[in-house]
Amino acid sequence: MESVDKKYNFLQPIKTPNLIRFGGKLDGGYVVDFKIINKCNNLITFGLGPNWSFELDYLRRNKKNKVHIYDHTVSSYPYIKAIGKYFRRLITFRTTFEGFTTRVKNFYNYKKFLYSKNINFFKEKIAYPIKNKKDTDIEKVFSRINIDEDVILKIDIEGSEYEIIDQILKYSNRINMLIFEFHWINKVDRTKYIGQFKDGKFDGLGTYIYSDGTKYTGRLKDGKGVDKLEINIPLFKEEIFFSSVKKLKEYFEIVHIHGNNHFPKSETGLPIVLEMTLLNNKYKTKKAEYVNNFPIKDLDYPNNPFRKDLFFFFQN
Repeated sequence: MESVDKKYNFLQPIKTPNLIRFGGKLDGGYVVDFKIINKCNNLITFGLGPNWSFELDYLRRNKKNKVHIYDHTVSSYPYIKAIGKYFRRLITFRTTFEGFTTRVKNFYNYKKFLYSKNINFFKEKIAYPIKNKKDTDIEKVFSRINIDEDVILKIDIEGSEYEIIDQILKYSNRINMLIFEFHWINKVDRTKYIGQFKDGKFDGLGTYIYSDGTKYTGRLKDGKGVDKLEINIPLFKEEIFFSSVKKLKEYFEIVHIHGNNHFPKSETGLPIVLEMTLLNNKYKTKKAEYVNNFPIKDLDYPNNPFRKDLFFFFQN
């Protein structure tokens, strides 16, 4: 088991006896506090993906529960394409009837889930600031839920989503639990800049491209972002992750982390894609004890079952 660089000790989760796994044992499952799940009737999900086992478990918990899904990329097309593909294979004797009907069932289950009465689906992109008709900001998301109702928020942070952290924190008093998956938190050097220069530095409108393919587009001055988002363009994506989590910890406490083993660990010993669960500080225990070793048996499972899970620990 590999130790994590001490600079990451601020990520150590506090010990809580109320943890339970929701969703499957592979991708789509997350560790949560069951007491919060039991008392909160609204789950907001930014990004659906092909696995909604977490959302199904949440709906099964209480008939009053509702899931509010925001994803502008959701489409029936991949399911219909799979049905067509396996139909052609069926009539040319390259698959079984079961192989074909499985794809039909997948499409049926997708439609049944997305349009069930306890699902509010919005084919919209979460963004700040709003630039296009398909964009929605955090303020609009919360305006659609009664002001006296608290929520659980689940979101993947892959790049541009870091920009909404400040907007999320404006509604921290209504968010009982946060479930994040942070992507690319290792040091990633830039590989390309396309845009305007002045005195040999990035200056003006431009696009800053990282080696992992993510981009920042905006206005720069002296090599740093200066637009309305007030984002500094760092040499390392790690800096954005640091500042974002430290902002979150002013209002929330980390109670669980797990490394996604579809991706490796960085040279610091920390997984470069990290699942994280945080509770509102109003539920914080008087005396905090910390958990050091991960993954946790019977709670955590490898996202990729064909690879070993990512083992790591925090140094005292």
